[in-house]
Amino acid sequence: MERQVKLFQVFNPTVFNDLIRIFGQENVVQFSDPSIVGINYDYSTSKLPKIMGKIPFDQVQQYILTPTELLKLMLKASDCGFRPTISLDVEIEDEEEKENLEKAIAQLKRSPSDSNLKILKNELERLEEDYDAFPNAVTFRVDNERVRVQSNGILLASDKTIDAAKDVLSYH
Repeated sequence: MERQVKLFQVFNPTVFNDLIRIFGQENVVQFSDPSIVGINYDYSTSKLPKIMGKIPFDQVQQYILTPTELLKLMLKASDCGFRPTISLDVEIEDEEEKENLEKAIAQLKRSPSDSNLKILKNELERLEEDYDAFPNAVTFRVDNERVRVQSNGILLASDKTIDAAKDVLSYH
């Protein structure tokens, strides 16, 4: 079953106990990076605004992934042996442009390195300039199940794939 997890950046590690008290142990997701915490939510029963209304924002903030952080996430996913893709917030109609982006992604997947990351970054910057296209999510598969990390700090993963997602999110 796919879970939705809203990610937050933690300023003070003692906030974990507060979050557990507020949301329950089963709904607080801890990551290997102690500055990240997630809160499980089911959109059909506990909408995101309800979650956000309970968050102690004096101790945490929303975890938003910039385009550069999404690229680092792609590199980490590639390093972990996954084959990530990156989604844009607009559809690129030009076939040659789509092909260039796909080639840059494939090159990073084949050989995860800073130089191949730079090639992909340059391609994305060009698409931003030409089409106002921004990366908005990184997706990869674990045992044929999708893991998606969105730029707005929403993680979509299953119980089986959450550990892989935690590993990839330790990219800092």
